Amino acid sequence: MSWLKEFIQKHSKVIIAVAIFLLSAIYITYPLIFNLGKLTTGYGDQYLEAWIMNWVIHSLFTDPLSLFNANIYFPYINSLAYSETFITSAVFSIIPLWLINQPIAVVNFTFISSIFMVGFFTFLLSFYLTKNFWAAIVSGLLIIFSPAFLDKKTHLQMLSIQWIPLSILFFIIFTKNFKVRFLFLSLVFFVLQFYNSFLPAYFLLFFFCIYLLFLYFKDRKIIKKLINRKTALLIFSVLILCFIIAKPYLDVNKEYEAQRDIRDSIHFALQPEDLIYPSEHTILEPLLLNISNAQKYSRTDELKPGYIGLVFSLVSIFVIFYCIKRFQKIGIFEKSFLTTGILGIILSLGPALHLARQTIHSPFPVILPYALFYYIIPGFNGFRNSARWEMLFIFCMAILIALILPLILKNFKKSWVIYLILIVGIVAEYNFPMRFYPVLAKNNFPSVYGWMNTTSKDSKFIIMPIYNWNSPNSYIELEREYFYTKSFRKVVNGYSGFSPKKWQEDVLFLFKNFPSDESLAKIKGMGVNFIVVNRDEYNALSKNKHYLLGDGDYVIRRLNNNPNLLFFENFGQTFIYSFVK
Repeated sequence: MSWLKEFIQKHSKVIIAVAIFLLSAIYITYPLIFNLGKLTTGYGDQYLEAWIMNWVIHSLFTDPLSLFNANIYFPYINSLAYSETFITSAVFSIIPLWLINQPIAVVNFTFISSIFMVGFFTFLLSFYLTKNFWAAIVSGLLIIFSPAFLDKKTHLQMLSIQWIPLSILFFIIFTKNFKVRFLFLSLVFFVLQFYNSFLPAYFLLFFFCIYLLFLYFKDRKIIKKLINRKTALLIFSVLILCFIIAKPYLDVNKEYEAQRDIRDSIHFALQPEDLIYPSEHTILEPLLLNISNAQKYSRTDELKPGYIGLVFSLVSIFVIFYCIKRFQKIGIFEKSFLTTGILGIILSLGPALHLARQTIHSPFPVILPYALFYYIIPGFNGFRNSARWEMLFIFCMAILIALILPLILKNFKKSWVIYLILIVGIVAEYNFPMRFYPVLAKNNFPSVYGWMNTTSKDSKFIIMPIYNWNSPNSYIELEREYFYTKSFRKVVNGYSGFSPKKWQEDVLFLFKNFPSDESLAKIKGMGVNFIVVNRDEYNALSKNKHYLLGDGDYVIRRLNNNPNLLFFENFGQTFIYSFVK
């Protein structure tokens, strides 16, 4: 076992870092590690993400060529392209899903593993750049304990950015020794990030461009050495791989004009005051809510948790001023991460500057770079939530802090004490424990979803009442998507980041008019085989005046008396009908 002893001695710091970040991920999410199939961080987009990843796994094992033709929004195609793909996360979650056999396991595994990998891979990049173990540890911990980062637990595509530091690491190595294998590795991790979600891949593109620009000004000969047939072929191959995944999104954009209105980017942008607005993951939340005077705003103002943590905020401010004051003297890495980070925070403010929840108009509107990028950069108009660009700032600041701290502390004999104080401050601010909620086990799904799995694979369903994203009880469609993981039969229903305008119009008509003859004719025209009706939901809608034709008994009575329908089956308050042939 001498080889093992030698390996541990040689890589002891990396092994210690693995342990630190693995234990940190388990601590942050405790007790989720022991309940991967039983708990969830919420009942919203977590269900959508579970459905996406389970669908991707299901499709890869059954019909990979139909990956984007998911089972929701029938008869529309490319419905997976209405949201993120999560292909990379899904593939890495195959074994946990197989072992636990609960759909939510893929989300929980992705959540925990992403925290670990973001922290550890950030450490690797920082350690390579600084050769300082403690600074690199601080860098990784700053990100994964950041309240703004942990707030992305609802949007895992923005938390799963672990491939960014690895892609940057190998790209930097490539620019230093010109060996193509390192460019290959960098591009592999770029593709992994791109296949999971497009926006973090744009983070990488922005950094690469800024870094290469500084490299060009430093030594033009280096740029010439980087460009040759091999590198061009590699980049072209990556473009092809990216196009394969991007094409369904381009088709959706072209067919349904699915690009985001620039007003969405304005609405979802951070505002300067959001930088002190906390998420629930900091023990300073009550104090910061009081300081930010959040109670004076209404829910429609949508304050966004942009607060990154006390230690993180204070050290970031110091480091930014330190670098700006010495900009001509600092190195190319410091310049690159500083510039990219500042660009990230500016882009997070959206197309136009807001203050106090109002767009600045006097003496003139303050138009920001996002507005220009929206119109000139391909794909940029597909992003809705401009606030998410703060993640680029968070990542770059963590690396920049790792670069600058050793310079500041080089004359301190016991600099490790300062690092230890920073680490304690970072970890101590975390508001432990995180809140979790029980999730229904697969065996306890409503019986109708198990029955759907017994029907022909070509069966098409509609579940009534059907809801649009802005309908009363629209959250029910998210829960239904989670239940679809038991069968993946085609359904008219759906809930995603986008839905076709015609689909929305049809849903609104069916919501208001079902079970009229006109509504049934429309459903039949869609190619539906089975109509699933929940009597209790109609009772609730009728009681709250959201559905005006009658209660659940009225709906079931009308369906039973319709000569064009055949009662097929019922499970408690759920009734199933098919059309008479």
